[in-house]
Amino acid sequence: MQNAGGSAAGSNPDGCADPSNLSDAELEIVRAKGFIENFRYILTEKYVTVKGRASRGEYWKFVGVAVICNAILICLGLVIPFIGTILSNIFGLAVLLPGLCLAIRRLHDVRKSGWWLLGGFIPFVNFYILFLLLSEGPEEYNEYGRKTNFVALTAVEAARIGKPASPSNGMIVAVVIISLILFMMVNSLTVTTTYWYKL
Repeated sequence: MQNAGGSAAGSNPDGCADPSNLSDAELEIVRAKGFIENFRYILTEKYVTVKGRASRGEYWKFVGVAVICNAILICLGLVIPFIGTILSNIFGLAVLLPGLCLAIRRLHDVRKSGWWLLGGFIPFVNFYILFLLLSEGPEEYNEYGRKTNFVALTAVEAARIGKPASPSNGMIVAVVIISLILFMMVNSLTVTTTYWYKL
């Protein structure tokens, strides 16, 4: 809920949501979900939703899990070529639409239209799009609605609503970096293996 000063209810003076001042219902809305829970939430409840906002953590946790899953399927494709390739392609198609909708909601969080994603095809504008995806949006309501899924809860705070503790920002960054390194390693392994098969 927004108060007269424009900040979210339950916020402390520096603008960050304070979990101790939020009701259980409010805490459930703003609580940052874990990696697998977040991935499942986007695939089941937000599959083709472009309305609203997505926090930075929500977006990058989804990307990290999707990249790791795809890397595993690509590795499977190296062991069982036909089956792994088919599964990797099916997975890619399954996460394409929710990933696109999530990116649009992510841009909404930083007060940009989803049409900005088309700038990704323009050289150098794509770096600005990446900057927007990495930026944290304001906690206050904006023209796209309320910010959700962004407050990292400790084990004690999460236990209050019967949920596990949220991953920290450092953990999210580590998982995204590890997943991108894994993805690059698997891609180079795929290229090398394909080269040797041709010999």
